[in-house]
Amino acid sequence: MAPITELHPAADDTRASRAAFVRDSLKSERWSIRHAASELGMSHTALSTRVRGATPFLADELEAIARFLLKRDPIEFYAEYLAAGQPPADTKNAPFPKEGGVSEWAQRGSNPRPAD
Repeated sequence: MAPITELHPAADDTRASRAAFVRDSLKSERWSIRHAASELGMSHTALSTRVRGATPFLADELEAIARFLLKRDPIEFYAEYLAAGQPPADTKNAPFPKEGGVSEWAQRGSNPRPAD
């Protein structure tokens, strides 16, 4: 039997969560994508694909966003960027949905864990 592959890799979810973090950070400081891209010296299209999560950010882009646009410490911003979208360290005590009693971090989908 052939192994089952995921249709939507977890890396895409992580990249999308991190992109949303950057997008929300820019939005909270009232930066439009077009104006932010202009200030960073990059094309509007390039920044747009990054804040949608289609393309990952480069480290120097994150540093420029933190330092020049958000006026924040780049190391602190980068640490928050990396943490965005990651499940809590203690998944045993992760939040439960109102019905079903299954942790939101529980494995789902087409790749069930084999029985021991």
